[in-house]
Amino acid sequence: MNGESRLEDTALDIPSDEEIQPERTWVACCSRTSVSAAKYYTTVGICASVIAFCGIQLAAHPHDLEIRAAYLPLLSGTLMLLVDPPKHD
Repeated sequence: MNGESRLEDTALDIPSDEEIQPERTWVACCSRTSVSAAKYYTTVGICASVIAFCGIQLAAHPHDLEIRAAYLPLLSGTLMLLVDPPKHD
């Protein structure tokens, strides 16, 4: 080895997302859903649960600063998951 790195030696043939994992459907009882839809609805359900829990804790303890310090960042972080990032054209 002469210490030179050549681009063609390190280049990888990266497959597309469709080649890695084609879109699949999950079958449950009498319904079919895509994997991406199931993941999306699960994420929305968990986020809604966290938002509700934080809201209840903040409403139950409105003057406790330790509770506010714990649940306000959790609430704002969870809400940020639901906001789409800006798109640059």
